[in-house]
Amino acid sequence: MALRLYSVLLLLVAALAGCSDVAGADQNESVVVFVLDSPINVDFLEGRVVGLRASDVTHGSLVGRVLRGYCRAPLMCVTAEGIEGSPDRSAYLSGLRSVLDHVRQHPDVKLVVNISLAFPAPAAEEEELIRRITAAGALVVAAAGNEDSAAPMYPAAYPGVVAVASATRDGKALNSNFGPHINIAASGDISFIDYEFLPYERLRREMEARGTSFAAPRVAATAAYLMRHDPRLSPREAYRILESTAGPMDDAYYRDGMLGAGLLDIYRAKCVVSPTYRFVHFVLPVSIWIVLGVISAYLCARHGWAGAFLTLMIWLVGLPASVLMVLKLAGYLEFVGGGSVVLGLAVLSIFAAATAIGSAAQHWNVPKTGLAVLPAFAVFLVLSAAGVVRHVGQMTGALAVAAGGVGVAVALEVLTRRKLRFVMVLSDAPDVSGVSDLLVRTYRRTLDMRVEKAVLVSLARVADATAVEFLLNEKKYPQECVEGLTQIARTHVSALAPWLDRLDSLEGQEEERLREALVKGGQVLPES
Repeated sequence: MALRLYSVLLLLVAALAGCSDVAGADQNESVVVFVLDSPINVDFLEGRVVGLRASDVTHGSLVGRVLRGYCRAPLMCVTAEGIEGSPDRSAYLSGLRSVLDHVRQHPDVKLVVNISLAFPAPAAEEEELIRRITAAGALVVAAAGNEDSAAPMYPAAYPGVVAVASATRDGKALNSNFGPHINIAASGDISFIDYEFLPYERLRREMEARGTSFAAPRVAATAAYLMRHDPRLSPREAYRILESTAGPMDDAYYRDGMLGAGLLDIYRAKCVVSPTYRFVHFVLPVSIWIVLGVISAYLCARHGWAGAFLTLMIWLVGLPASVLMVLKLAGYLEFVGGGSVVLGLAVLSIFAAATAIGSAAQHWNVPKTGLAVLPAFAVFLVLSAAGVVRHVGQMTGALAVAAGGVGVAVALEVLTRRKLRFVMVLSDAPDVSGVSDLLVRTYRRTLDMRVEKAVLVSLARVADATAVEFLLNEKKYPQECVEGLTQIARTHVSALAPWLDRLDSLEGQEEERLREALVKGGQVLPES
């Protein structure tokens, strides 16, 4: 049974590894996202919140965090604010010139430009710079503005710029602009939750924001993701996929053509360039939960309350903790909407734990669970923290974790069976000097109840002073110890003589066990 579980679970994990990872193809560094905004705080971008003040989290930091949450493309921030901390037209134009220089100097790099700021009036130099940037092949994505107005804002209203409104499936956000110049809409609500385990007073920090400033980077990041996954796509072709996969909204503005192609559907867009994405994102999680459910039912049916307790610990403690730790240390718990990167790692963490648990479900216990699962996860966490797992691929790393857990489980099972054979050999030679001491040491060093119970049976056959004393005092298996003493009372009652002589002076447990064994063994109890 255990070997069949090994095979089935490893094959499923291998299938996972063979699938195109949600971000597995995101290794193409020929796509760059420019961010024209306030400076980005790198610590906030990577989720390192200890020591950060509220003033350290700039508007550009929030935009960059959204971009990083949906795509791992390199971010290049060009400041567009003045010394007073508000958007500055001259700094912004200087940033556009920097983007244009980059486009000219790196013609092979596919460029996405995110501009989460807006001005009420156009400017000739700004329009000309953006025209040159888009003519060079870059995709410029801009926020539509937050005035709840149809008046065009710039640069969103310039020709060739993707103007993004903020909306949900139910319709336009209350503060979002609209109008015939809008190209597409996306959610503008963001929520970041960061965890740090030390110091305690900064354990958890939350931050929320909303606006078209955060709808635009969702569009920009998704377009960059598509190009990184399919290098054949140009920036404009990637955006056309976003338009073709956008969903409808229950909103009069949308029906009147004021919200462009509709609501950005990130999952449908990713499915276009990655047919396995839908499988990894939807079908696979359901399959894994079914497998876990079957394993849990088996543990409960096979091991009763012990199996129920182990199942409860797996579902309520072990799996959530391992998922959060892997996601945190791997640096992917950066945005709640991180999509399949987060989900893929969560699924793999669960699957790795389930593989190790299910591989030895036939003869399992809590200590062996820890030895099989925790070391493998520890290696993965260390590699994730060092950034190695990002390079070799999340699926490969998770496969290694699953294989490591199963390997440890198999090794423990092999060791257990060898100990069982060793115990059987010793029990066949009860007269050999030191057998009882060897059996007791084996009992103390094992992690499997099968070996422990076999030792108790063997000690009953040896029936010397060491064996009797151990059976009288061992607390883990009281019933088995009484049965062993009963066997001694039937076959080697003389071995009990030292304890019979001082029966009344024995402690409670020893006296009770000895009297019960004598009764079951058909011996006459000595008079008090």
